[in-house]
Amino acid sequence: MREREPAGTVKKEFVLGVALSVMAFLTASTLSVFSTLAAILAPLPILYFSLHHGRGAGLLILSLSLGLTAAVLELVGGQTSWGHLFFSGFLGILLAEMLKRQMSVGKTVAGTTLLVLGLGCAVIVAYSVSSGFNPLQATRAYIDRTLQEGLDLYLRVEGSSAEGEAFRSRIGDIGSAFFHLLPSLAFIGTAFTVFMNVLAGRFVSRRTGRPYPELGDLSRWRLPDLMIWPLLLAGGALLVPGEAIRWTAMNVVIVFLFLYFLQGLSVVSFFFRKKNVPLFLRGAGYILIFVHQIPLMVVCLFGITDVWLDFRKILKGPAPAA
Repeated sequence: MREREPAGTVKKEFVLGVALSVMAFLTASTLSVFSTLAAILAPLPILYFSLHHGRGAGLLILSLSLGLTAAVLELVGGQTSWGHLFFSGFLGILLAEMLKRQMSVGKTVAGTTLLVLGLGCAVIVAYSVSSGFNPLQATRAYIDRTLQEGLDLYLRVEGSSAEGEAFRSRIGDIGSAFFHLLPSLAFIGTAFTVFMNVLAGRFVSRRTGRPYPELGDLSRWRLPDLMIWPLLLAGGALLVPGEAIRWTAMNVVIVFLFLYFLQGLSVVSFFFRKKNVPLFLRGAGYILIFVHQIPLMVVCLFGITDVWLDFRKILKGPAPAA
């Protein structure tokens, strides 16, 4: 995928990549409204440079960006989660390596997601063995501390309120729910980040005239029909007595609802294109889906019922690879 280019062009892109990575890391370290978006797109500059200039260049950008971010935070007295920033940047390098293998978009997203989560689990286990701490207890304590810090920030900004006090009274139950649902939430967060960077990487590469792996027509993407069975079986398992069974089933349900939400987005994208919906209306539609729960649930329902109704008539022709 790499091409020989003038040294000046490469240097300019390198400086820009470091600057954008530092900006993304710093923004993700704040509590601003842009922090979530910055955290999702933080791998993008490193993905772009790794894909077009090699993994060594990507690792160099990641190292320099983390170092400069540390220097800025030291000057302003800020704090951040360094593990999260490292894995966010390293995700870009792993995703670039997966894209170079020219696999389907489903395999690319799933493979990168599992690699990142597997690496994270390996680091936690290795650290727990060397330091002697219980990783589960540490994770639960981190969740409780994060919820408490979020509540304290809300109360400082909004002042004491009935909603804040109600949240405080249930913070233990909320922390327990987050802890038990952490596997599915971690998978969804990582997979969504990977998916968004796949799309953003394709957009940026095309805008700059760079080659990008062929992903196929994403508006015709669908899961294999047999994937509906884990969702149905896990949904039934929610009725089985036993806390461990129910939490396990809930994690499975959440993961598969997310996957069928992505299939629902493909259905929506297909009809946007078929009806030639203007670009700005498509953007407004996608924003509405992500910010309002009712459209989000409808799209998820589209994805599930597409298994039987085949809205795009894909089953009449060769189905795309998942």
